[in-house]
Amino acid sequence: MSDAKPTPAPIIMGEWGEILVGDPRLRDRLPMTGVALSMGRPSDDVQLQAEGNRNILFSALTIYHATGRTPRQLADERADLLEVLEALVLVTAHKMTSPTEAPYIKAARAAIAKTRGEA
Repeated sequence: MSDAKPTPAPIIMGEWGEILVGDPRLRDRLPMTGVALSMGRPSDDVQLQAEGNRNILFSALTIYHATGRTPRQLADERADLLEVLEALVLVTAHKMTSPTEAPYIKAARAAIAKTRGEA
């Protein structure tokens, strides 16, 4: 995997739907996507697909800017944390000695269900 990282700058959607990175007060913003001219008008399906791709890229860059992690890194870390939390709940639930621990187990189980899309 490459050590390359995206520009650590504000990411905004331009007035024509282009993705821009850089300080909006400066004139050195870098367009990440632009407008391509072609013969004729693109079909609605192609236009929708292009808009969807732009939105995915914009979201990924926004997530990276906010967290310093790529969406793939966050997904991998989420899977690891979920696995550990499930193991801790299983072990802790069998060894509970205090009724005050029950709310924590309940909250952990709810978080697991929410993460798995079961809640």
